[in-house]
Parts: sequence; C-alpha cells; structure tokens
Amino acid sequence: MSTHATVAPTGPTAAEHVRTVLARAVSLSLRTAGQDDDLIGMHSVGTDGRVTLRPRAGSPLTRQVAESPDGGLAALLELTDVAPTVVRDRVRARVTVSGRLTPTDGDELRLEAARVRLGTPAGSVDIGLEESPSPGP
Repeated sequence: MSTHATVAPTGPTAAEHVRTVLARAVSLSLRTAGQDDDLIGMHSVGTDGRVTLRPRAGSPLTRQVAESPDGGLAALLELTDVAPTVVRDRVRARVTVSGRLTPTDGDELRLEAARVRLGTPAGSVDIGLEESPSPGP
C-alpha cells in the first residue's frame, strides 16, 4: 500500500494561461520590420490555438505581408492581461508570441509561432511549442 497521495494541479498550466490571455484579450501590440501597430478587435484564437489576424484590406500590414519575398513576415505579438478592477498590481500576465505572419486563403493572416513567453508576477517562463496554444506549422 502506498503512503503517497496524488496531488491534483492547483491551477492552469502555463500553456493554458497563455491561451486564456490570447482568447480574452481585446487588443494586442504587433511589431514587424519597420512597423508597430495596436490592433483592437482584430484577432481570434482558433480551436487549435492558432492566432489569426483580420487587418483591414489594403492596410500597411496586409501590403507588407503580400510584398514579403518568402511569403511570410517576422512578427512579435504582445498582449497584457489587466485586472478589470482597481487593485495594486493590475497587470496579471504578459504574453509575447514571436513567429511569422502568413496569409490564409481569405483576407486573414495567421501567426506561425516560433516562441511563446508568459510573464506573471511570479516570474517568466518560455512555453514549449509542443505545449503552446499556438502551434508552429
């Protein structure tokens, strides 16, 4: 008979925390070569965890991806999870996703993640792509 008790995890994994931040964020910051954008209400997270952007047709971002010689554009997404009420430390988490933006069949852009990082008041951690909410290609 074993004397060791099985302890269930007390909260979400880091990958689940990242996915929650991505899914509930209304806005995000996007950096590409020579351009910084704040996108409000222009992204979604699919059931597979992939981030899809919906920039306006003819926007500088859309043109930048279309004119990219290799069909993709290096990009850095930054999202901040802020508490909805006034508390001392309102920032609950920061998520940074780096990768490549590629066009989809429609007018959308999909981020193929290369690196995912979660920062919380407890510290920062890199999320492995095998557990990442936004898998690579």
